[in-house]
Amino acid sequence: AAAADTAEDAAALLQAQALLAALAAEVRAQVPAEVLAESIMTRALITLRPDQTVDEARAVLTQHGIKGAPVVDGETGKLVGLLKFSDLVKAAQGGRGSGKVKGVVRTNVPTVSPQMTFVELEEFVMERGIGRLPVLSDSGELVGIITRTDILRHHNLYSSLQIEN
Repeated sequence: AAAADTAEDAAALLQAQALLAALAAEVRAQVPAEVLAESIMTRALITLRPDQTVDEARAVLTQHGIKGAPVVDGETGKLVGLLKFSDLVKAAQGGRGSGKVKGVVRTNVPTVSPQMTFVELEEFVMERGIGRLPVLSDSGELVGIITRTDILRHHNLYSSLQIEN
């Protein structure tokens, strides 16, 4: 009886391994060969305007539970820069809560194209220690944002597909 149980266990294990391999192959077949920035970026953006006050901007970030946001010119729709929550806190503590966002925004920020590959994107973000990265169209329009969390989430997704047989 013990030999029969062992044979049944071995058969069940082989069946489970075959099923796992088939499922992994099916999942891999559904993953695009080359993931692009546009497929992992957030399109529904919370943005700030240069004419908002520091206190208003801080309230927007707090309300949405985010640590930073792009600042966009209300008239042109073009990216002005990025604003981190920590910059807003420092400005408010320095008595500049009623000052304008345009006075504290980081204007020299790296951006990427929606067509940048995931591999290039991951390298770009990790080498520079960037927390959020605006995605601009060819015409310079802000079309999305990618956070370090987005990169890590997708990295882990694709790494988990490397199932050993």
